[in-house]
Amino acid sequence: MRPEGVLRAASSSMSERLQPLRLLQNGEMYSLVLDAGCTASDRTIEESGHEPNGYFWLGVALWLMRCGALEASLSERLDFDPEGDTFVAHGTDRAALETLGLEIARLANDEAAMSELITAADAAGHDFDD
Repeated sequence: MRPEGVLRAASSSMSERLQPLRLLQNGEMYSLVLDAGCTASDRTIEESGHEPNGYFWLGVALWLMRCGALEASLSERLDFDPEGDTFVAHGTDRAALETLGLEIARLANDEAAMSELITAADAAGHDFDD
C-alpha cells in the first residue's frame, strides 16, 4: 500500500468522526465549518432558550476552553469567524481544529450532552452571544 492511501483512510475516518462539521484545507490553512441550525441538538438548544446559530457555537467552543474540557490555549492557536448560519474556526494547526471539532461534533450529535453543557454554562453566567 502506498503512503497516500494510509493518509486518505485516516482523513476519511476523521471526516466521519467530525460529522456534521467539515474540515477543509486551503494550502497550509485549515477551516472547521459547521452549518448552524442543522444538528441533532438544535431542538435542545432552542428549548434551552438559545438560538443554534454560529455565534452560539462559538460560545460553546469558548465555554469548552473556559471550563477545562479543552485546553485554553486552543483559542490562541485558532481564529474564529462565526456568522448567523455558520460556525467557522480556522488556522494552520490541524490537530487543534480536529480536537475542537471532535468535541463540538459530540455535542452536536448528543442532545443530553448538549443539555448538560448549556445548564452548566448558564448556571456559571456564560454568555453564548446568540
